[in-house]
Amino acid sequence: EGKAELSIRISAMTALAKMDDRTVEPLIVTALGKSDRVSDLQVNELIEALGALNATNQISAIRAAVFREQSYVGPMLRQTSVSVLAKFGTDEAWAVITEICADKNGLRRGDALTALRKIPGPRSLAIAAEALDSPSQLVREAAWWTVKELDPKSFDSIGGGYSDENAKKLREALQQLAEEGVVQVFTPHDGSGAIVGVVGALQLDVLATRLDAEYGLQTRY
Repeated sequence: EGKAELSIRISAMTALAKMDDRTVEPLIVTALGKSDRVSDLQVNELIEALGALNATNQISAIRAAVFREQSYVGPMLRQTSVSVLAKFGTDEAWAVITEICADKNGLRRGDALTALRKIPGPRSLAIAAEALDSPSQLVREAAWWTVKELDPKSFDSIGGGYSDENAKKLREALQQLAEEGVVQVFTPHDGSGAIVGVVGALQLDVLATRLDAEYGLQTRY
């Protein structure tokens, strides 16, 4: 079977899956196993088809497709896999999501964490919160924006009204405190104010106290 014929078969299988034709499920799994002949886009379509069939017994096949031995597996595939597994909602599915979101490669892990932004709930929040401690800045930023999307009430603003001199002092203070591990500082790409990450209200109180005592900066939040 050539790649052109395989492509036609995959399109037909995904169409039938969307019509809830469960007879194509084993054919989809077989196609997923042909990792050397199936593109990322086609694997993505096949995983979406398993999602349409609510094929919760094929979680291992989805996991194998995500972790297949290829030099590059694109973000769309990881994000689709996370979304489909979350739709399944079983403990086994969430175990695989956790594994995908713990990838040692920072770029791949960031892509998976980004997918969690559209999946509200305590499990998504817990996975993202754990990633805030990653040594990779890319992962920490992805995790932080995911936490912010899932639980916006956990974010407070530290008051402004600073002069230019004090604003500079605040930036230097936050940088120093971040280096000490007291807080994490994220700089949005849109040029808006820095986002300070803390764990719990008590740590926010510690931050405010140290800004006041060590840098002479009064804050409100």
